[in-house]
Amino acid sequence: IKEFINSIRDISDCNIMLIGDHGMSTVQSTIDFKKILDESLKTLNIDKNSVDLFCDSTLGRVWIEESEKKDIILRQLRKCSELNEKGRFLEKEDYCNLNIPYKPQSYGDIIWLANNGIMISPDYFHGPFPTKGMHGYNPDNLETYGTLIVYGEDIAREEVEFAHLADVNSIIKEKMLLN
Repeated sequence: IKEFINSIRDISDCNIMLIGDHGMSTVQSTIDFKKILDESLKTLNIDKNSVDLFCDSTLGRVWIEESEKKDIILRQLRKCSELNEKGRFLEKEDYCNLNIPYKPQSYGDIIWLANNGIMISPDYFHGPFPTKGMHGYNPDNLETYGTLIVYGEDIAREEVEFAHLADVNSIIKEKMLLN
C-alpha cells in the first residue's frame, strides 16, 4: 500500500480511498459441523430430514421443524468437546452485543460460531477444500477489523485506531470533504 501511495504522490488533483470492510485470519484448524450434527441427531433418534443446516465458513446454522426439539438438540451438541473447544453457541444476549437481529426463522434456531482461525469444512462455499485465510469471526479480535485509507493533497494525515463500520460513511464524507 505504501508503494502504491508513493507512486501516486505526483497526482495532485484527486483523492484516493482504499477500503476493506473486514480483516482476515489464518485458518489453523477445521471442524466438520455437519458430521457432528448428524451424529447428534442419530444419538437422539431424530430424523436428520427434520432439520435444515447451512454451513457458512465460520457459522453452523440449524433450523428445526419441531421447535420443542431445539433444546434437546442443543443440549446434545453442547456435549461435543470439539464444538466447545473450537467455538461457541450464540446465546440470546449475543445477538444484541453483535448487532444481529434475533430472528431464528431467518438466521437459524441454533447458531454455532467458530473461534478465530477455525473453519467449518466442508462448508457450502469451499466444499472439502478449506482456504488458508477466512473472515466472518467474532469481531472482538483485531484480525477481524477492516481498513480505511483516505489519501489526498487536502486531507490531513491522521490515524484512527478504531471506528465502528457504521461510522465509516461519515468519516469518508469528512475526509473527502464531501459535507
